[in-house]
Amino acid sequence: MKNQFLIFCFPILVISQENYNLESFIGGSGIYINNFNYSQNSDSTETINSYKVSLNELKISLNNFHIIGQNNGEKRIYDFELNKPDFTLKGLKLSRKTFSNNWITTEKIKQLKKRESIAQEAILMIRDAASNYERDLNSVPKSLDKLAVENYLDLKNEIFIDKTWQYSMNFPESIDARPGDIDFAQKYKIVSYDLKNEKFNENPTLDSLINNSMVNWNYQLDLNHVNILTKTKINITIDSLKNDNIVKVKNGNFLIEKLTFQGIPDSKLDQLVKAEFPEIVFNLSEVWLETNLSDYFVIHKGLVEINFKNTEIKFPSNIRQEPYFEKILNKLGVWNNLILIKKVNFNFDFINEKVAEIKIDIHTPFVRASLYGGILLDQDFNNFKIKLESVNAEINPISLGLKTLINNWESKKNIELIRKDGLITVQFTGDISQPMIKLPHKYIYLFEME
Repeated sequence: MKNQFLIFCFPILVISQENYNLESFIGGSGIYINNFNYSQNSDSTETINSYKVSLNELKISLNNFHIIGQNNGEKRIYDFELNKPDFTLKGLKLSRKTFSNNWITTEKIKQLKKRESIAQEAILMIRDAASNYERDLNSVPKSLDKLAVENYLDLKNEIFIDKTWQYSMNFPESIDARPGDIDFAQKYKIVSYDLKNEKFNENPTLDSLINNSMVNWNYQLDLNHVNILTKTKINITIDSLKNDNIVKVKNGNFLIEKLTFQGIPDSKLDQLVKAEFPEIVFNLSEVWLETNLSDYFVIHKGLVEINFKNTEIKFPSNIRQEPYFEKILNKLGVWNNLILIKKVNFNFDFINEKVAEIKIDIHTPFVRASLYGGILLDQDFNNFKIKLESVNAEINPISLGLKTLINNWESKKNIELIRKDGLITVQFTGDISQPMIKLPHKYIYLFEME
């Protein structure tokens, strides 16, 4: 051990020389940490921030560690080569307590505003039609049908065909929209427009959500075990004239066992959000990346594979109080607030820093899907972007509810997707945050534009 320490320190001793070439070899060395604990608490009375880290064991063994260095006065270059390093991590726990926005409540506010905006738009159309009717005919319309018969209002407009809301006129006090669905009516109030004050009445449900959108979150990440599966070779190059370091991984296979993330707002277990990954496998081959270890990270080339199976995602029970999510979950056959993902395989083949080929396979109880094709990358650390470039998808909807959702979506978009033996084939393009489906004579957005 003494000789290994001297060999390891020798390259450092000669760094002060103006011009040199160095070479060092370490047959074996390592780092071992057992039962590490760290905690940090904020002193601020306005914000609550506390962190805890605990680690049962960390073991890093460096075998055949080779160092080559050059210094010509203008720049220094160091090459580190690691052959067959052993890495084991056990029992990592990260926890954080913070006072922040409740994303569950925020999403409910978003959906409620979106739904009410439909009623508000229709009410304003009725108001304007009634105003024109009264101006032209010098009388107050008694019903929506009367406005339609006299051609002041088009009840065939999509906004009125949608039975989410039912409208009524109560002149001279108000124009009202009542929930059309029974379950919906139990959860949401009437949208009412005050004709005298020319404004919509306030919604107490929405006000209550907005006033209670900040909560005390307790986040926790648990990682049971990480290790290297097979022989791995890693090269690291440091150039003093460059801000970035080059890392090359010849072959790397990493296994993560039982990774769990959960978040609980205000200690309410019924609002628990949890994701559990029993096993994640990373495979790296001929990967070449560049990083400064802070705000710059670019993959230049190489093959990256990520595989996981039997993943469980648990969401809060009160998410079903939102009709939009309740409808989707019911169609998918999700009744216990738990989504199971049987298997996901990601395969990214980086041609260069701007172009990659992808292949993704997803298996769930309600759908099986495969995606493959090219993507364009903008690897800006603070604004990472992915653009789909003719990505083909084969989708096999298993559950009857999902088939119904797809059929309803096609009817709404007035299109018909290509099918063969029940398998849907589509081609995606555009920004990944707002993908478009390529059709024979047009493109349509997969999701509605806000």
